[in-house]
Parts: sequence; structure tokens; C-alpha cells
Amino acid sequence: MRHRLLRLVQIVSALTVLAGLWVWFGPLPARVLTASSVGRVAVLDRNGRPLSTTEPEVTVSDRSAGIGLAERADRLAAATLAAEDQRFAAHPGVDPIALGRAVVADLRARIDALNPHPEHEGTPRT
Repeated sequence: MRHRLLRLVQIVSALTVLAGLWVWFGPLPARVLTASSVGRVAVLDRNGRPLSTTEPEVTVSDRSAGIGLAERADRLAAATLAAEDQRFAAHPGVDPIALGRAVVADLRARIDALNPHPEHEGTPRT
């Protein structure tokens, strides 16, 4: 029985590897290679609201090269700062307010872990 299970795992693994190689190196459908299938790129904040949207500027011939970082660096940096750190220009690289907030949250979590509240515990069994 164990030998059959091992053989089955080997066959499934080999088929998975072969399928992966076919997907990686195999031919792509024509609809994937058309420029019309390249969609818009949207940068979203943590709540799902769009910060920036771009129209596709790539064609089939340069699609594999991608869009260079230099082309999007300024807008990407502005979108990241708007979504992640609104006070970036007001602190020296490490936000002391956010650091203090993280320390307080960590201390509260450690205290709660050391002193569990009895109202959160289940009923003792006898």
C-alpha cells in the first residue's frame, strides 16, 4: 500500500512539473499576444481606492521588455507616499509618532499575553 502511494505521488509530481514546463515554455494563445489584451494599470491604496491609473503604452513587440522604472518613478513614489506615509516630509526617515504607536501596541500585546483576562477564559470543567 505504501509503495502504491509513493508511486502515485511520483506520477502526480511528474505531471505537475510537465504541466508547469508546458505553461512556461509552451505556445501562448493568440489572444494573449495581442496588444488589446494589455489592460490598464491602477495603483490602489489600502482601502482599494485608485491613486493613479495609466493606459497601456506597450505593444506586442516590446511587451516582454516591460515598462522601465524611470518612466514611472515619480508617480509611483508619490502614490506610495500618499498611501503609506502622509507625514514623510515632516520626519527624518523614521516617523517618531508611528514608532511610538508601535511600541505602545507591542507593550499592550505583551502585557495581555502575560496577564490573560479571566473573563476571556472558558468555563472550567469539573
